[in-house]
Amino acid sequence: MNQHGRTRRTVLVTLFLTILVAACGGGGGSGSSDGGGSGSLTFTLDRTSIGFDFTENPAGGILPMQTVTATAQGTYSGALYVGAIVEGTAINNIIPAVISGVQGTFQISPAAGLAPGTYTGRVLLLACSDAACNNRLGNTPLAVSYTVIVRPGLKVTPGNSVDISAVSGNEGQQTFTLQLPDGATSFNVTNLSADNMFRVENLSSTSFRIVARSYPVGNYTSTFRVDAGNQFTFLTVAYHVSAPPGGEHNLQVSPANLTFTATEGSTSAPVAVNVTPATWDPTYRATVEYLVSGSRDWVKVTNTANGYQVWADATNLTAGSYSANVVVQGDYPVLAVTIPLAVTVGVGLVRPADIIRTIDANTTTAQLSGSTPINIASGPAVGWTATTDAPWLSLTRASGQTGTNLNYTLDNSAFAALQNGKDYTAQVTVTASLATMTPVTYQLHVTKKLAQVTSIAPYVQLSTKPIRLIVRGVGFDALSNLASGLTIQGAANPVYTKVNDTEVIIEAAAMAVSSYQVQATNQTGNVGTGQTLQVIAPQAYTYGAFATGGTIGSMLYDPERDAVYFANMGLNTLQRYSYTGATWSLTTTSVPAIANLGMTPGGASLVVATSATTSNLRLLDASQTTSFTEQKHFDVPSMQPGHDTIPILNDGRAWFSGSPYSFGSVNLSTGAFTQLQGNPQWLFEDSRFALGRDGERLYIHQNGCCTGAYPFYTLYLDAATSVAHENPAGFERFYWASASEDGNRVVFNSDVVYSRDFEQIGKIVFPGSAATQWIKLESEMSPDGTRTYVIAYAATEFGSTTAPIAKPRIFVIDSSTRNPTQIELPVLGYFEINDYPTCRVFPDCNHPQMSISLDGKTLFLGGDQNFVVAPIPAEGVLSPLSAPGGGSASARSSSMGISTQAWYLNLSKQ
Repeated sequence: MNQHGRTRRTVLVTLFLTILVAACGGGGGSGSSDGGGSGSLTFTLDRTSIGFDFTENPAGGILPMQTVTATAQGTYSGALYVGAIVEGTAINNIIPAVISGVQGTFQISPAAGLAPGTYTGRVLLLACSDAACNNRLGNTPLAVSYTVIVRPGLKVTPGNSVDISAVSGNEGQQTFTLQLPDGATSFNVTNLSADNMFRVENLSSTSFRIVARSYPVGNYTSTFRVDAGNQFTFLTVAYHVSAPPGGEHNLQVSPANLTFTATEGSTSAPVAVNVTPATWDPTYRATVEYLVSGSRDWVKVTNTANGYQVWADATNLTAGSYSANVVVQGDYPVLAVTIPLAVTVGVGLVRPADIIRTIDANTTTAQLSGSTPINIASGPAVGWTATTDAPWLSLTRASGQTGTNLNYTLDNSAFAALQNGKDYTAQVTVTASLATMTPVTYQLHVTKKLAQVTSIAPYVQLSTKPIRLIVRGVGFDALSNLASGLTIQGAANPVYTKVNDTEVIIEAAAMAVSSYQVQATNQTGNVGTGQTLQVIAPQAYTYGAFATGGTIGSMLYDPERDAVYFANMGLNTLQRYSYTGATWSLTTTSVPAIANLGMTPGGASLVVATSATTSNLRLLDASQTTSFTEQKHFDVPSMQPGHDTIPILNDGRAWFSGSPYSFGSVNLSTGAFTQLQGNPQWLFEDSRFALGRDGERLYIHQNGCCTGAYPFYTLYLDAATSVAHENPAGFERFYWASASEDGNRVVFNSDVVYSRDFEQIGKIVFPGSAATQWIKLESEMSPDGTRTYVIAYAATEFGSTTAPIAKPRIFVIDSSTRNPTQIELPVLGYFEINDYPTCRVFPDCNHPQMSISLDGKTLFLGGDQNFVVAPIPAEGVLSPLSAPGGGSASARSSSMGISTQAWYLNLSKQ
């Protein structure tokens, strides 16, 4: 395909500096002060043609660039204006130029999103005496011809992010077709998620199919890498599984345990074990686990139409009691079922099989009680008594004659007091009235898994916005009807999405200002009172700046209490600025060696990290305003708090990098530290983080200190799984980052915005002279991710010890939509703030902390100089980017539509 340039586009050529040429001897008149006298002004180019040859969609979206250097000669004094006309559609409409002395080097690159083919055309460089460019100067226009060759790149259709839907019990699938890159003849597909949910099949020369296994109800995501030639791309597959008719259930077996008797050299009577497969997977298998050392092969299992037949073979067993487990299981995520089994060989009390019980939302009060037959293997009946070592197991019938039942119950205060979501074991000992008969013991294994809400996030939400709440807890799998088993007080027609047994997402219409309970119900009664959702009205803040002093470690915005906290490392204080409706009042609490801080998901505790060797993680009562009572503290070994607000996920775990080079979480209920498992080449040193306000998606920067052969890819981790992954885009380290409330947008280093799936939304590039005149320091993502706010200081202010001349600017970036044909995100304008939050001495002290109000209308900035509250103006009144000298670069155009920019030139004839 040959595409000749017949489209003429006028583009802005941005010049960063003024050209100034000193007199070098000789004569020659100068131009008039109004810009005349340009008769001898000429420009020469170091080349008149450029060429590009690249593969479409290059890695990272980085396109090649060619330079053309123009040299000014002759005589000119005053203002002239420069612009360009691009003939054709293959050249980027932003052509930066860097000026040095009398030379301007123009950086020309292809347009983004070009289809494979060959494109030709010209770039005409213009110099004009007027802003409308009606009067050309010197020997312009100067033509630079171009040829752009775009070779086919790896491309996957229908796209790099697809959805597959299926009803549980059925498979789902999606067929992909490939455009192979130039020179490639084959490809390979790898599932990076290391799960058995998907399989790849039907590979042909240019297509393949991803099949999603039948799975339980839920929403799942996996990432695939497609390699072809020297290119690769990533696929994100979202799998949505809905409930089958009649609902779903996991693998079920009956009976729950097996007790056998036999004489030496004989076998027991067989017992039928009925198996009901999981609704999404009909396959299952049985294995035997022997629990007594040295005894093997005495459990016999044969298949039947409905499950298995099981018996005990005592041919090679001596008198005594033996135990084992028959485990019936399927492929993940089918949950295995364990059937405890016991056999008593010879005369004596029969050892009952162990009992395994799960107490969940479907358990009734009556089902908290049970019984165990107490028998003798042979001979006349004898008396028996029973005891237990667990206070939570009450024996309601603890004596009798063999042939009767031992009765027990869990319906007592001791069992109610046990922590939910854990396993417990009680040992029961049965003793015969005959002293010559050996006592027998068996165990009752209980999993307490009553449905319970342990945290919600974000626990503070606005009355003007729909509710989206991540509910964390225990035992949600047992809730066959989430709407009846999980309630959000006051919500009208909430929509429930179960993620897994410990996480449910609730969405509902906006709610009135108030407090609401979110809790789970069980047939035996509630577990706790649940968690409190706070719905508040938007708060309008006025501009203000308040001296902080010291060195700021991190900043935390508390919308429930209208407060902003600082970990002031320089002053060893926790600073609390509270809004009173007119201004902000400051209170301080001494915290030696304070480093940074966070807040628990329900807002009950401030979490303060210190650099002390002991008690280095403290939980303070957040309901207090002037001083903070310590609720608990933990000694976390080798903790490195880092530079960001402590990332606390919605499951109540705080994450830190440790030493040497480790990374893990602290359970804020117990203080237990769990190290993250993953790639042994990951290196956690000086790690950084970003976390959405809902506490679900954590972005992790591995390493900020060192270099190595292994790239330090940015990791991501979801609270639902606690499994860390390297990002599929191959994006490496970041130093500052901010995520939207739900983590679906994240900005790294104030330079690039990605989606949750690491699809590049776009780069943050200040156009024109702003690219070098303003230095980006930090950015903050709006709660909905549609806007990114970047604070920048004027380049002339860095290293300055005098009073500042230029005010800091907040640039407003549109990060709402990915435009495949435009790498740079739109810069909507900027607004100024009157005060510097940080110092201006480069480089360590000038990085501010940033946060944003829930309604996205106010920015909070903090540093070692000031705490600044900056309302965000309406976008219609943002200041446009200015050209050198203060003129608007976008305001001037001629009848030809040529945008121009001023170039202040004082050129003497050489």
